[in-house]
Order: sequence, then C-alpha cells, then structure tokens
Amino acid sequence: MPPPSTPANDEPPPTSTTDEHCTTTRRVVTVTLDRRRHRAVLAHIRRAIRAGWPRVLTVNRPGADERRDQLLDDSRYPTRPGMDRDEWPMAFARTSWRAHVAYVPSRQNRSAGAIIANRLRPYCDGTRFRVSGRRAAGKRKARTVARSAALGSEAAARSYLLSPTGRIGPMYVDRATPNDVRAAFRAPRSERVVESLRAR
Repeated sequence: MPPPSTPANDEPPPTSTTDEHCTTTRRVVTVTLDRRRHRAVLAHIRRAIRAGWPRVLTVNRPGADERRDQLLDDSRYPTRPGMDRDEWPMAFARTSWRAHVAYVPSRQNRSAGAIIANRLRPYCDGTRFRVSGRRAAGKRKARTVARSAALGSEAAARSYLLSPTGRIGPMYVDRATPNDVRAAFRAPRSERVVESLRAR
C-alpha cells in the first residue's frame, strides 16, 4: 500500500455536489500550475505519481473534510511553521482517507489550491482531471507584443501590458505611456517598469 500523503492543495471542495447547474464532461480537465510559483507542489505531485498514486483524479466532494481530518492527524503529520501538509490525491478527489503527504511552503500550497479549486468549481462530481505544470508564457507573449509595437501597433501592445496577465498590471492603466511600453520590452525584469511608474 502506498504511504499516506496529501493532495496538491488543502483547499475545501471546489463546489457543492448538489449544484444542479454543474458541468459534466467526458474529457479529462487539465489544471495548469506555474512551474516556478508552484515548484514544491508540482515536485510533490511527481513524487506521489512515481510512488504509485494516480495521475488522473476524479472529483468526489462528499466526505472530503472527514477524509482530510483523518489523514492529517497531528500525531501522524505534526504542523510546521510556514509549511502546509499537501495531499495527493486531494481530499475532494479520493474515496479513501489515505493519500501521499508532503510538507510544502504554505504560500505555494494555498495559491495552487485556489487555482485548482477555481478551475474545477463548475464541474460535477465524477469529473476526471489532472494537474500539470508549465512555464509562464509571459516572455513569449512579450515578444509578440514587442513585434506589434515595432510595427506601430502601440495600442495592442499597451492593452496587453496593462491586462491582469500583463507585465505592468491594471493599477497603472491611467499612468502608463507608450514609452513605458517600450521600456517594458527592454527591462530585464518587469519590476523596473513598475518602480518607474511608482516613482512618478
């Protein structure tokens, strides 16, 4: 029997099993985590899969709290400052209380948990899903935007950079200029652009 452990997030079930408007699908839903921001969580998932735990999970929300409480007993997995006890499979994605558990930084675990919960919230119990990691597409997108700007499409470049996924952020919508857009392409790190805006 595989050793007990925990899912990639300790979040509550993404949605109620009694939701009459949940979505059903036969396909396997993919939840994507950023490889850099969630490095420890993704490493734990890989270790759990290598240890024999499933790669594709099934949403099973009823009884999730009880399963989590039974697994994460303090005598079995005592708490540690700054760390969360991460489970794979998650409590809402297994039928037994047993799972693979690892200590991961709280910030990573809770961020990953929120992403997974939000992604699965619309889906009914019985939905199959998997969690994968990938590098953020920011650099590739920035190059595309840079080409647009070079061709004179400042508006397209600016709208991307000021989007929630852009390199400056929506809080600077009223303060960014085309020069800020150009600077963003040259800055090794987006923080330089942000700091230049804050200094105004």
